[in-house]
Amino acid sequence: MKVIVHGAGAVGAYTGGRLLEAGHDVTFFVREGRRKQLEDHGLTLHSTAGDFSIRHVNTVVSPEEAEEADLIIWAVKGYHIEEALPQLAELAEKTGAAVLPLLNGISHIDKMKQVIPENRIIGGLAFIIAALDEKGHVHHTSGQHGLIYGELMPEQKSVVDEVETLFETVNAETKRSRNVWHDMWKKYMFITAFSGITTASDLTIGPVVRSEEACNTILSMLMEMKEIANMENGGLTTEEAEAALQQMKSLNAEATSSMHNDLLRGGEIEVEHLQGEALKLADTHQIASPVLYTMYSLIKPKALNR
Repeated sequence: MKVIVHGAGAVGAYTGGRLLEAGHDVTFFVREGRRKQLEDHGLTLHSTAGDFSIRHVNTVVSPEEAEEADLIIWAVKGYHIEEALPQLAELAEKTGAAVLPLLNGISHIDKMKQVIPENRIIGGLAFIIAALDEKGHVHHTSGQHGLIYGELMPEQKSVVDEVETLFETVNAETKRSRNVWHDMWKKYMFITAFSGITTASDLTIGPVVRSEEACNTILSMLMEMKEIANMENGGLTTEEAEAALQQMKSLNAEATSSMHNDLLRGGEIEVEHLQGEALKLADTHQIASPVLYTMYSLIKPKALNR
């Protein structure tokens, strides 16, 4: 398959880099500044799963530059969705490619459906804790580098078969899901609580989970997210919410969320895409979510102070 990775932040660059390492045909759709950075420094992955470096990568900065593709991996941040969506739509129309989004959250799926045929949108999510340095190189610091994908409708089986073949030799923990919608909601539940507590407290996860009170707050938010998910056919359980808390407790004490990392470097943060969109769904379904709202209200001023 010929692959276009739309967005070369930490997740997109890591995923594209692993595909290149496996010998696949990959082009990065990026902004002019990121293109120059890649031209000057190449792409390097510093990773607990093994380093990889390549001096030259193919880049395009407009849909007009793009050539044929079979798959578009969409890996932009939530706060770039509105800007990036028209480009994605044009890319998808020009290439005829299927689209695999690796964004946090859920709301992007409905937004994609407004501009891309629904049958070409595959479900997907990533578990990669990574960040870019000043040269644009990826620093992957945890043992996790998972990528889950699957059909959102039965007629996508053949294209997902091809995606499965694509990832077979890639140095990452890739998995085809039988119920990717459930898995996307499970990740959304986790990341909303994880990003919320680390960003609101301005702490890595270690000091947070040493506090019984903070753990109670995390679990309450996970349970609220579970209720929201299940009004959207997410099918989450109390046991999965409890397991998400245990997962946070098992992380390296210095681990933190990408939202918190973005806050520390003075960048935009995904509070509207994650906590904000969850609250909209809670309101739609008339679900009380006081902990989620409190977390949102604590993080929102940080977003406004960028």
